[in-house]
Amino acid sequence: YCTSGSHVLGVAVAKSVHQNLKEFADAELFGPIGVSISSWSNDRLGRTMGGTELSMKASDMVKFGMLYLNEGMANGKQVISKAWINESTSEQAVLNEWDVLPGANGYGYYWWRRTTHGHQAYVASGYGGQLICVIPDLHMVITTTCIVDDRNRGRSEIRRLHHFIDRIVALRE
Repeated sequence: YCTSGSHVLGVAVAKSVHQNLKEFADAELFGPIGVSISSWSNDRLGRTMGGTELSMKASDMVKFGMLYLNEGMANGKQVISKAWINESTSEQAVLNEWDVLPGANGYGYYWWRRTTHGHQAYVASGYGGQLICVIPDLHMVITTTCIVDDRNRGRSEIRRLHHFIDRIVALRE
């Protein structure tokens, strides 16, 4: 995805709901699933950065993944429509090969698609190895966090995280 394009989308959403993007997301998404976002940066004009700089704890990443696993339901409430969950995780762009995503089979709306041991997975990928992996038929959400910097190998480390996911899935079978 394009970070600046995502930011423009966030600005458009904020304008259409007449509310700061973080405040809107807190009220309509994060609050209902029990997530408290402590840090989400703003641009020079004070607009929430729609494409980057959202800090989440691993436990909050799991809650977000569970929202997708449960087809948009959380705490007895439909937070995101089931139709959007299905559309956003469906293949919207062809992606059959990528060096950091073994088993790549498309890209949805902000969700990378891949197979692992024959199971369809959806992966939200943040900077430096922050991953939320949802595997619906196994009723599984896996999150990873790491820091990619000069001490590790960047893209190869992200690929390694996917190999850990593959090993977890293999153990589940």
